[in-house]
Amino acid sequence: MRVNLYIKQLEENKRIKIKLNLSKYPKKTKEKSKDNPDIKLNMISYLGFPINMPDGNPFGTICVLDNRENHYSQTYISLIENFREIIEKDIELLWMNHTLGETNKQLSDYITEIQTLRGIIPICSKCKKVRDDKGYWNQLEE
Repeated sequence: MRVNLYIKQLEENKRIKIKLNLSKYPKKTKEKSKDNPDIKLNMISYLGFPINMPDGNPFGTICVLDNRENHYSQTYISLIENFREIIEKDIELLWMNHTLGETNKQLSDYITEIQTLRGIIPICSKCKKVRDDKGYWNQLEE
């Protein structure tokens, strides 16, 4: 899969961009890249940045491909980096919403369980007496 190719290259370089111009690479490098579908489409110029999950694992890449040699300006590079930061922040928000949703579900389950247990054995939290079926409060331990 094409995305995995770029993620692998970007993982090795962490948050550093990769700029490729395969038309100027030696034959050995071109041979390694021959199975890349982008090369078959004559995409010889690549600028990419990794997009990471909040836990640091790779999510994917944001990249620009071109079929001609391209010397990306610093303005263009900064723009792509800003897009990457926006995407990572959106992913972080989704991640946090998911985490909060799971935590809320657990808390709701705990509350339901406590309410169920209170209905099974009614115990006074102050005096620790237990209410019987007739409604009388009895000392649990004497």
